[in-house]
Amino acid sequence: MTRSASSAEGGRHADLEALARRGRLLVIESVARAKAGHIGGPLSAMDVLVALYFRVLRIDPARPDWPERDRFILSKGHSAIGPEPEIITATGATPGNSGDAEAAESLLGDMLPGDQDSATAQDSDAGQAVAPAAGDGQPAVYGDAAYGSGELIGRLDDAGIYNNGIKCQPPAAVEGHFPKDRFIIDLDGQTVTCPAGVTVPIRAATGRHAGAARFGAACRACPLAAQCTTAKDGRTITIGPHEARLAAARIRQADPAWKADYRATRPKVERKLAHLVRRRHGGRRARVRGRVKVAADFALLAAAVNLARPAGLRGARSGGTWAVQPA
Repeated sequence: MTRSASSAEGGRHADLEALARRGRLLVIESVARAKAGHIGGPLSAMDVLVALYFRVLRIDPARPDWPERDRFILSKGHSAIGPEPEIITATGATPGNSGDAEAAESLLGDMLPGDQDSATAQDSDAGQAVAPAAGDGQPAVYGDAAYGSGELIGRLDDAGIYNNGIKCQPPAAVEGHFPKDRFIIDLDGQTVTCPAGVTVPIRAATGRHAGAARFGAACRACPLAAQCTTAKDGRTITIGPHEARLAAARIRQADPAWKADYRATRPKVERKLAHLVRRRHGGRRARVRGRVKVAADFALLAAAVNLARPAGLRGARSGGTWAVQPA
């Protein structure tokens, strides 16, 4: 029995389709477990990524440093959008493996003070976490969990900008084990109490953590150990430099009023993002190479979308100004 060229090609495509389906399932599982993230971009790009890595790119998994290997460069586009007029106010492009929060400050450059203006700001929360209240005419910032870092929230708080609309990711935890928010963290008293009622002190730490509470031997005889940790040295709770701000933000976003405000605003932003990427070129597919060129092209696309906005609002120019015409 022989196979025709078309059937052989179909079998090759079937393999790729199976890999792409598996990749999409992994995306959905990852976002569901993290309770945060976007699925649109990864799902739509999965076919391209699978075809590249399994059919096109010259790579050798056994030799990741192979000098002759092909390089694949992925950039992420970011934008700041006014939710009411749906006008894009800033754009940016970053490497695909960078955090979204790293781009936020450049997008909000017209709202945040410069480095010298914020030089007196605290490097950490020091137990304080008071977010500015909303007010008429006051600038406000909304963002999904990818932008909800303690550093950005701290910068916005110090600048007096209302940022209760920035979502924070829930504390990470091994599946089936107690998450961090099941522990009582007393920053004033510098202690942490576990679900079993054991209290240990917070010790200073180096690196990206400000401190750590180690339960050590207390976990060995604990009746809740199986629900808490499998580490031989017991459970350790790390304390970040912005612990108080993140904890306060997570409490706020559990409020039904906060959820209603966030859900009323986010669809407007997501709709504008959809407008940016619906075109074949300049949206999901970069037309140029190099991050600087990609960023410039993305800004040009945003400008074109902004120019089209008055038409969508039935806008008309009269007397040197734009006005929305009645339906």
